[in-house]
Amino acid sequence: MNGIAITMTNGFVGTTGYALREIQAGEVLIKIDYSAISPGTELRCLNGKQEGMATSVSYVPGYSSMGRVVQSRHTSIHEGARVFAGGSKDAGELKILWGGHLSHAICNGDEVSVVPDSVDSKIASLTKLGAIPLHGLKKGKVRKGEKVAILGLGVIGAISAVLHKHAGADIVCCDLSEVRVNTAVKMGLKSLLLKGSLKETFTQHLPEGASLVVDSTGVPSVLSQGIELAAETAWNNSEEPEIRYLIQGSYANAISIPYQEAFLKQLSYIIPRDCQKQDRDDFLSLCSSHAFDLSPIISGIVLPEKAAEAYLRLKDPKSVPGTIIFDWNQI
Repeated sequence: MNGIAITMTNGFVGTTGYALREIQAGEVLIKIDYSAISPGTELRCLNGKQEGMATSVSYVPGYSSMGRVVQSRHTSIHEGARVFAGGSKDAGELKILWGGHLSHAICNGDEVSVVPDSVDSKIASLTKLGAIPLHGLKKGKVRKGEKVAILGLGVIGAISAVLHKHAGADIVCCDLSEVRVNTAVKMGLKSLLLKGSLKETFTQHLPEGASLVVDSTGVPSVLSQGIELAAETAWNNSEEPEIRYLIQGSYANAISIPYQEAFLKQLSYIIPRDCQKQDRDDFLSLCSSHAFDLSPIISGIVLPEKAAEAYLRLKDPKSVPGTIIFDWNQI
């Protein structure tokens, strides 16, 4: 049996066939329905800037996909089940860079998440893109009613804002892309277009600062400006709530933090590590409650053969506010 995968090779995107091996005990074979691009990470891979990536090798990118189990050697995941797969552990002779964008995925049954019947398949394909900021929300220990500044309204930032609002926080978001800001407003998020510095943009809305700053930009230079949004810490022996800076974006290289500014605000930095299966299950559970609508961040649904065009579109955040999903149903 053969499958088709989207591959990245030395800055080029295409589709490549691969041979599927037999699944082993505990594994499942999933026919993928939809896979969602993680724009920041995958564009970094396309540019050859992902750590450990050899540009001359063909890789299968992507880490957020869903489909139906067509073969199972797992005791509790049965054929026909609709599951979130993430990426495949095998793509024949192709190297995997998480291996999410392909027609058939081989996964450990213990690692897939069953998709509730009430969750749309396209929304389910966003699961890891939602589980990452959900894990961050848990680590940040958001408090109901607290002031939260969300920096960056790409996919991770927008979902982070939705989740923090759902948790009861008083959020204010910001981005330099007008189309992203407008999309966030349609999602019911208080959102600002960056004008001048971050502090100038936020002052009217958070005059006393935020007790939690969520930085989803992945832009190192934002870190120094973001500190200015954090509330001041009283230095009078009182028990003040902890002021936190949640770094939700990812970076290709080392980052630096202005020590003195962070020191004076007694700022606690939180750097969540990806997400775990419980986060994925919890995100799907939230989606099944229909407490929020994530469909506005889906900027397009295309066939895999249009992958090169999809990545080209995502390079311009001014025209594409969210992500693009690959439709594998015809393969």
